[in-house]
Parts: sequence; structure tokens; C-alpha cells
Amino acid sequence: MKAQNILGGDIEDLKELRDIVQNQMNIQGGIEQTNIEYQKLQKEAEAEEKLMNDNIQFTIKKRREQIVINFDNEISKFQDKLKKVKNERDKKKDKEVKKRISEETKDLVSENKNIKEEYRTYMAQNGLSKVWDNKLFYSLFFPRRISEFIIFMIFWVVGVIAIPALFCNLMGQTFWLLKTLVVLIYAALFILVYAFVYRFAKDDYKEYFMYVRGKQALIESNNKKIAAIKRDIRRDKDEQQYNLEKYDKEIGSIQENIEDVVSRKNEALNEFDKNTSVEIGNEIYKHDMVSIQEKRQRISELSKYLKDNEDKLKEINLDISTNYAAYLGAENLTLDKIDGLLAIMSQQDAKTVGDAINISKSISNTML
Repeated sequence: MKAQNILGGDIEDLKELRDIVQNQMNIQGGIEQTNIEYQKLQKEAEAEEKLMNDNIQFTIKKRREQIVINFDNEISKFQDKLKKVKNERDKKKDKEVKKRISEETKDLVSENKNIKEEYRTYMAQNGLSKVWDNKLFYSLFFPRRISEFIIFMIFWVVGVIAIPALFCNLMGQTFWLLKTLVVLIYAALFILVYAFVYRFAKDDYKEYFMYVRGKQALIESNNKKIAAIKRDIRRDKDEQQYNLEKYDKEIGSIQENIEDVVSRKNEALNEFDKNTSVEIGNEIYKHDMVSIQEKRQRISELSKYLKDNEDKLKEINLDISTNYAAYLGAENLTLDKIDGLLAIMSQQDAKTVGDAINISKSISNTML
């Protein structure tokens, strides 16, 4: 600039200022456009990198799950086979145990059968029907065990309380005197029948029934012995006598196979976690990072461009602020204003920029 300040400058100085402002605008526009592209590429690169990492994690997880599924399917097959063989073994053992129980209790069972036939014959010889040989009869008239005394009490509770109450309920709103009469008749019949059977059992045929009870005691004693034998046999841990070696050998073989598959599964998962998963991740990384690296390279170039042009713009802004803004004012530092001043200096008698500004103001005031 030839003049000491822009106000004293000529048209060439004004043209120089126009070039500076034009350059400022060009650089500012370039920075704004570059920023838009920079932000867009930043988001795209971040999104692609996240997608890549998610894809790596998802693929590794799915591949690992597939290994687990494949081995678990094999283990499941062996477990099903193991369950089947164990069931066959249990059936075989149960069959042999029952056979052993039958063998070791056959004398007692036979003895019980003979005793029952003996006292049934005795009853028939003495005019007693086998219909009297039942638990309810002996519980009511010859109770000995706790269970028989319980049956005895239940019988009387039902007969004396429950059934009369049921009668009263069924009769509904019937006159109370009639209800009382029905209950009394029922009670009389109930006691009469019981007394009749009692006399039959305890007076007329007591000797015979006591003989039968004695025989039944022998059967009960034998039944306790049979129960003890069954209990001892079922608790016996020695299974060699049941010929289960074939099943035990097969069970052992299957269990070894399961242990082998489990071991190989653990080895496969260990290998996958240490090496295979890394290789899978690297393969996806190499494929997907090409596009990401290109964007990062472009981002780096744009970042350098922005820094260089922001530095240039800063110098231009400082130059304008220092050498022009203080004299012209910010309102006159636009291309339109500068082009207007240039037109005035070209067409009218304005030697300096200051003269052009004064003429411009006069024109503006005249128009007002």
C-alpha cells in the first residue's frame, strides 16, 4: 500500500484490498466446506469401526457357540446311551433282587399259605364262613395291633356320629321330633346288629376265632421275617451275584467317552480363545479396515488443510484488522462496498479512498 493508510490510498490500493477480502472469503468458504466433509468422514469412520468391532465380537461369539453346540450334541448322545444302559442295569438288578427275595422267602411264603389253608379248613369244619376272615371283623371284635384299634374307633365315630348327622342333613326342614325318631331307630338297629355279631363272635364262636387269630399271628410273624429279608437284600451292596458285569463295563466305556469328549471340548475352546478368535478378528479387521484407513487418510489430509488455511485466514484477519478495519470500519469491508467505491473512483473525481467514501455517503444521503 503506497499511502500511509487506506483512506489516502488510490484505486490500486483499493483493488489490493479487494483482492485481500476476496481471498479471505475464498479461504473462509474453503474451510467451511472442508469442515463439512471432515465431520462427515469422522462420523462414517467411527460408525464403520464400531460396526467392524461389533462384527468381530458377534462372529467370535457365534463360532464359539457352534463349537460348544457340536461337542454338547456328542456328549448328549453318550448321556442318552448311558441313561439307557443304566436303566437296563437297574431292571436287570431289580429282576435278580426279586428272584433272590423269592428264593430266600419261599419257605416262609409256603408256610404262610399252608397256615392260611389250615385255619380256613378249620373254620369250614366248625361252620364258619370265610367271609368272617377279614380285617374289619377282627378289628371290631378281636383288635390287637394299633391299626386295628384305629379302625375300631373310626367305625364307632362314623356309625354313631357321622351317619346320624347325615340323616339329619338329608331330612332338611323335617320336624325335629321326626328327626329324633329316625336317629333313635337307626341307633337301635346299629347297636342291635353290633350286639348280635358281638354275641356271635365273642360268645358262640370265640374259641374258634381265637384259634384263627393265633394262626394269623404266626402269619404276621412270618411276614415280619419276610419284610426283614427283603430289606436286607435290597440294602446289600454286594452286586456280584446279580451278573451285572456286562452293564458295568459298558457304563464305564460310555463314561470314558464322555470324559474324552469333555476334555476335547475344553481343549478346543482353549485353542479357540487363545488363537482362533484372534485369527478371526484379524481377518475381519484386515478386510474392513481398508475402507476405514482410506477415510482416516483423507481425514488426516483434511486436518492438515484446515490447519494451514486457518493459519492463513488468521493472518489475513489480523492484516485486515490492523491496516484496514480501523480506517474504513467493518461495514465498508465487504466486496459490495469495495466494488461500489471502485466504481466511484473510476467514474468520478475521487483521488483517494477517503474521497470515494465521502462521495458514497453523499449519494446515500441524497437518496434518503
